[in-house]
Amino acid sequence: MAQRFDWLLAWTMALAIGAGAACSDDNKKWEGAQASADKRVEAKEKAKDQGEAPKAAEGGMLNKYFPPSDTDGMSRTFEQEKHGFVQAKLSKDGTEATLSISDLVQNE
Repeated sequence: MAQRFDWLLAWTMALAIGAGAACSDDNKKWEGAQASADKRVEAKEKAKDQGEAPKAAEGGMLNKYFPPSDTDGMSRTFEQEKHGFVQAKLSKDGTEATLSISDLVQNE
C-alpha cells in the first residue's frame, strides 16, 4: 500500500510541476519580436510623415518581368495594370495561366 501511495504522490507532484511550468507567464521569447515590429512601424510612420517613404512601382514598369508574347507559342494578354500591381494571362494550346506581380512597398 505504501508503494502505491509513493507512486500516486510522485504522479501528483509531476502533474503539479508540469502545470505550473505550462501556466507560467514566460513570454520572453516574443518580447524581442514585438520590440522589432514596433520599431519598424515607428520608422515607417516617421518616413511617411517626412515624405521619405518609398513609392510603389507603376504597373507598366513591372511588365518587363513577364515572358514576351510569342515565346514558345504562348500568347500574353495583360488583364490588369495599376499602381504597384500587374496581372497577365498566358495562353498556349487552350491552356491558360494567370501571373501576377505585386509591389508591396506601400502595403499596410
